[in-house]
Amino acid sequence: MARIIGWTQQEDEALIQLIRTSPRKTRSELARELSAMTAVDRSSSSVATRILTLRDRGVDLTPAPSVTTNNVDPLIARLVEVTKKKPKGLEELCDTFDLSPRRMRELVIEAQNRGFAVSLEDDHVGSPPQRESLDTKEITISQPGERHALAIVGDIHFGSKHHLSGPFLDFCGKAYEAGVREFLQVGDLLDGTYSHSLYEQSARGFEERKD
Repeated sequence: MARIIGWTQQEDEALIQLIRTSPRKTRSELARELSAMTAVDRSSSSVATRILTLRDRGVDLTPAPSVTTNNVDPLIARLVEVTKKKPKGLEELCDTFDLSPRRMRELVIEAQNRGFAVSLEDDHVGSPPQRESLDTKEITISQPGERHALAIVGDIHFGSKHHLSGPFLDFCGKAYEAGVREFLQVGDLLDGTYSHSLYEQSARGFEERKD
């Protein structure tokens, strides 16, 4: 039986950012926005359970202090507005604001000094993700000598008409013959429910695909 990986650090960081910046969103709204940010589908119940787990770990989920653009330099207010949804290239911003690269970098620093979450990384300006210290686990790896077998599978896409059941089952059989008893599923176990792929699916929804 395949072993499914749980929540990734990227998902946790995205969920923490959403909760702290949008505390009034419902679990369903959080799930939809999280999916858009990470390309991983999570149900509202899964999000609710993960929030409880993060709180049990002591992660700070309190809303971030609000910083308004009232009574600030109009250029800073515009910069915050333009980059709050997704990062913008430095060159694009220079053209939009009709500023030199040096002046644009100075404007980013001015915005940071006023308390706005704006940063310049890799020639892109945007809001950095909220990073929280999450639990880490130390594992002890046995010394060389005993052999361990592990199979890694991904992009299986159960429910898609393009799912290659024959090669997949052949791989699983050969892996089992080689002594593998644990399979690491790295992503896309099911085919996502997207409008562009509805006619490429042989089964829709979990109930149909589980068979």
